[in-house]
Amino acid sequence: MVSEILRPQTIGEAARLALKAGTAILGGGTWLNSGITAADAAGSWPAPAGAEGSAEGTANGGSAPLALISLENLGLDFVEWRNTALRIGATATFQQILDAPGVPEVVRNAAAATSSRTLRAMVTVGGELGHCPADSLLIPVFAALDARVRVAGRSPLGIVEYRSARALGPGGLIVEVTASDADSPCAVASLSRTSHGRRSLVIAVAAARFRPNVTRVRIVASDCRGQVLRLAEAEEALEGSELPAKDRIEKLVRAAFWPTSDIHASTEYKRYLAGVYAADLLHALAGRKASS
Repeated sequence: MVSEILRPQTIGEAARLALKAGTAILGGGTWLNSGITAADAAGSWPAPAGAEGSAEGTANGGSAPLALISLENLGLDFVEWRNTALRIGATATFQQILDAPGVPEVVRNAAAATSSRTLRAMVTVGGELGHCPADSLLIPVFAALDARVRVAGRSPLGIVEYRSARALGPGGLIVEVTASDADSPCAVASLSRTSHGRRSLVIAVAAARFRPNVTRVRIVASDCRGQVLRLAEAEEALEGSELPAKDRIEKLVRAAFWPTSDIHASTEYKRYLAGVYAADLLHALAGRKASS
């Protein structure tokens, strides 16, 4: 049972508090509160759905947290451009992403996928990264944009590297996410049975340019069961050449992606759609770029 809310005044103080046993960082509370409620009912602290490690932000110990660390006084609720880079603070909500001027369409679309405005006003970027829900739309988009996560006291990490480090233990206090190439052409597509259902597949793509040749292409695939990875072999095959026909892209993506099946989609179905989505998205971006 939570008995205390801690409100540090500096990032350093918050990072030190997060190291103490029995504490958890509080973002919007959407994931953490559901875990605490379930723990109170069952008598034990459940692992959050879709997360490899701790609950929202960070949590120490295997029992329900006794104290929550609020980040409300740290000024991390910003969404801004600085020196051509998009910066989003850890406590910025999905609704703030939608309301902020100049946010790239693909990032806005990823935030808008949380259809409830009430939830969008609660879910924070730091909470999304800290909890790492398996079917997140925003995390693959950040990965495609080469975004980097800044954690207090550590060097910035790419999204995939951050997730790998987080799987080994508490990830620390997330300060912000920065994307230097946020204005690059980028798009995302996902598969789910219903508009509000759990996703089974997310594909995000990006490229610096398409004419005359494809440069700095990114293809990120999430099987929504723990895998979020860049398809490096497919990227290397496309880099520096003319954008090939869709069937060629589909084959490259399928050869590089081996997702985990779920109740809604088999491994082969996910591989098939991953290829279709990636090819359609890349060609749509190329066409949009050519007409602009």
